[in-house]
Amino acid sequence: MRNAIFCLFSFSVLISCRSDVKKSTAWWVYANPGRTVLYWIDPLAADTAKVPVPKGVHHIIAGEWAYFAEGGLHEQNSGRIRRVNQQREEELLDFMAPGPGAQTQEWDVSQDGKKIAWKRFIPKGASNFAGTYELYVANLADRVPRLVWSAAYTGLAPQLLGFSPDGADIFVHENNWDYGPAGGLFKVNVQDKTITVFFRDRAHFPSVAFDQQGSKLAVFPGERTDKLIMIDLETNQLMDVPEVSFAFDRSILMSYGEGAMEERIDVEQAWFLPAGTRLLCELDTDEGHPYGLYLLDVQSGKSRKLLGLYTENVHARVACFENGGGPALITFWNDEGYEIPGTFRLSPDGAVSTFSGLDRVSGLTLIGVSKS
Repeated sequence: MRNAIFCLFSFSVLISCRSDVKKSTAWWVYANPGRTVLYWIDPLAADTAKVPVPKGVHHIIAGEWAYFAEGGLHEQNSGRIRRVNQQREEELLDFMAPGPGAQTQEWDVSQDGKKIAWKRFIPKGASNFAGTYELYVANLADRVPRLVWSAAYTGLAPQLLGFSPDGADIFVHENNWDYGPAGGLFKVNVQDKTITVFFRDRAHFPSVAFDQQGSKLAVFPGERTDKLIMIDLETNQLMDVPEVSFAFDRSILMSYGEGAMEERIDVEQAWFLPAGTRLLCELDTDEGHPYGLYLLDVQSGKSRKLLGLYTENVHARVACFENGGGPALITFWNDEGYEIPGTFRLSPDGAVSTFSGLDRVSGLTLIGVSKS
């Protein structure tokens, strides 16, 4: 995927630079450490587009565009989303701005880059614990907001999980912030607003993962459990899956200065490998500290440890898989939210067991794949 030009960015050279190499329709989008410059890199040729961008957070790559919320972490609820492409075209999408007193709390773009969805909270009076949640969707071609779901806050706060891979539905989980009865998972069809409920009272702040074919959804319910829920998205039915077994003690003694605390371990994030039978899982403690990366076989429920994270105090995110199913390219950040510059290669079938043993392939951070 890489050639001589990548040496400027400390890339490993995987493909020699040839003038007759066919250009790709998929560009790998990288960011510099401050996320003030994005790079569109053609994995089949020597082309690189360097695009300066304003400061932003929550970057999403969809279609030919890179989307991000303006400003820093404290400004991301403004509903002001920018998008840029490799031709340096830039647009401000401000039709999601919530209005006085309201908040645009979460948003997502469909994988094909044709739709955008966002959640709005309208407080009742001065309280953030009373009010109404609204879910909107708009086609980016006409940018006309459509209200597809709303509900008064009753202790269950909706969490926007994102679009289905085909962009037809928006998935939502209701979280109980008071840790009372667990919430439920449902989807809203963006055309006819039909609601399909998958389950209720089964999950607290779940981690979810779509397979790349869009036919399955994996749900780890949280609340200190290894339970895995699998949903067949073609039939909207729960699937029979074995009990999950992670090869570790269910708690770890974490040291803090002169003291220590026992913390439980749960699945924080998960990603399907392209074949759809295995998951890469990041496990964290219930206090949010990183623990490790594990490879889970969905059919057997068995797992094995790939990488320890707690000794390095870093979290991981899978940006993509090479060659349609090869090693995972992952990025890291620490507990304070600061990104560790670079992209790292982790082979799910390799013997990598330490953070330092990863193959660092770039001084830039891969944030996604853009398709023209």
